[in-house]
Amino acid sequence: MKLHLFPPSPNARKVLLVKHHLGLECEVVVVDLQAGDQRAPEFVDRNPNGLMPVLEDDDGFVLWESNAILQHLCTRVPGQTLWPRDDREQADVLRWLFWQTAHWGPACGGLTFERMTKHFLELGAPDEKRVAECLANFAKYAGVLDGHLADREWVTGELSLADFAIGSMLTYRGPASIPVEDHPNVNAWFERLRSIPAWEATRPGIPGAA
Repeated sequence: MKLHLFPPSPNARKVLLVKHHLGLECEVVVVDLQAGDQRAPEFVDRNPNGLMPVLEDDDGFVLWESNAILQHLCTRVPGQTLWPRDDREQADVLRWLFWQTAHWGPACGGLTFERMTKHFLELGAPDEKRVAECLANFAKYAGVLDGHLADREWVTGELSLADFAIGSMLTYRGPASIPVEDHPNVNAWFERLRSIPAWEATRPGIPGAA
């Protein structure tokens, strides 16, 4: 099995987190976004969206969309618990995976792009209007998550794919000045997540990355 990805990306990191946590052996093929690897014909053949990560199974099966890849990885490990067996528990994990994609990811990703990525790629100063929009959205959705975590250790009760998917979006909380500390339950949950061995094993080698 191959994983085509750009390791510093939060969407790639969530895949690496699950891979490491489950102890899966996979070949990691680095997709150099700055070099334009994602636009190469052979990559677009795998994912016509021109986005990573992409999973390529040994039998030729190809899967894109990071959260779908997370679920597929779990099917390779009998007895794993990140993707539950009960249908309602699965629905709960899916709820939070969709929430991450629709709400949390854009808020955190927008701040990361404006406050860190643009500087790194020399794309100019942050768009302060966009920063303000992302901060407002982050406050809204961090409030939702903070309230939800008031009486539970992990997002769905037990450690699951939801924790890795949501947590990976905070990889650059420091360089992007994402105000996690304003939400004590989210902050405490994130510190628990950081104590998991897979977290340190997949931490990008970028100054300030969590």
